[in-house]
Amino acid sequence: MPGRRPLVAEGPSRFILFLLAALIPSSGFVASSIADPASIPRPWSFVVAVILCMITFLSTSVLAALAYSFMYLRDMDEAQRFMKAVANHAGIGAIFGTLIGLRLAEPLLIESRRHQPVQNVEFVDFISLISNTATVVTLALIGLCWVPTVGLMKAVMRANVGTDDTSKFYRFWLSVELRKLLALSVLLAANLVALKAAFSVWVMLDP
Repeated sequence: MPGRRPLVAEGPSRFILFLLAALIPSSGFVASSIADPASIPRPWSFVVAVILCMITFLSTSVLAALAYSFMYLRDMDEAQRFMKAVANHAGIGAIFGTLIGLRLAEPLLIESRRHQPVQNVEFVDFISLISNTATVVTLALIGLCWVPTVGLMKAVMRANVGTDDTSKFYRFWLSVELRKLLALSVLLAANLVALKAAFSVWVMLDP
């Protein structure tokens, strides 16, 4: 509807963009810590573990809601805005994550040469570092779309069976009450799965 406030901004705020831009040159000074968070000494290891668990939880939940939207809510205006926003966040995360990964690669490659015996770093290791960094930054930005998933589910509950807000499959098979129950179930299940994933990261880092 015209004038309705969007569920989520179409892209990250300028503050987030400036922060990511600042990380490109500065990340090289803490390359080893970024590449291996488990090596960070306490108490900073606890802070890093909390941040990584939050990224895991939020991004997993958002991606579950995104998959649900692709399957059943393609024709819904709110879902289209949500999917567009997640795609924009992911694209920007991939761009900045790749640039940060390129910045990390140089000091890590130099450090590997100082070990005795010298470690042979192949091109696949170089690409792996860049792709891993891009993935983490992308998931972090995707996680920023977590709060709007609640608004999206509320919009699903408000939608009427006879309207064109949802897919034909969704309208044909589900009554209003079943739709509300399904939306709530998806939201709860997505967050439970995300919580389990975050716990796994916590156990792995062992802060």
